[in-house]
Amino acid sequence: MKLPYPLALFVLYIIKLSKQARMSQVARKYGFVGVNLQVDVVIHGNEQIGEHSYIGKDCILTSGPASKVVLGRYCSLGHAVFISSLTHTTENKRRPKEGDVIIGDFVWLGSNVVITPGHRIGNGVVVGANSVVTHNIPDNWVVGGVPARFIKMRS
Repeated sequence: MKLPYPLALFVLYIIKLSKQARMSQVARKYGFVGVNLQVDVVIHGNEQIGEHSYIGKDCILTSGPASKVVLGRYCSLGHAVFISSLTHTTENKRRPKEGDVIIGDFVWLGSNVVITPGHRIGNGVVVGANSVVTHNIPDNWVVGGVPARFIKMRS
């Protein structure tokens, strides 16, 4: 049976609302205060998310058993951001490399940003879309590229 177009739009809207309600339940379950999780966000492991942060659609935050991902307050993550504190090395495939990922307050990460394990991003940092962070970034820097490089200072 084919639904009339307005009814089909209404059904899609209801499905979207139910997914958003489910994500807010996830945020409350983990004790995230005022965190806005969009649809299809994957949070796996030991993550700490600061209050009033926004996590865009299709983001993945994952950590290992001996490491964690810490996201500061008032951060904004674009769509499909990947943050992991766990990776494999070429030397020992059985033992993964772990390192805490610490992200400061008031940080903005553009869409499709990848943050590799063991790095710290300072307060007020802006990371451009499609960048790969492979080193620590000091406070108030604007970075972009693969690997992410300094562009300018924020005032």
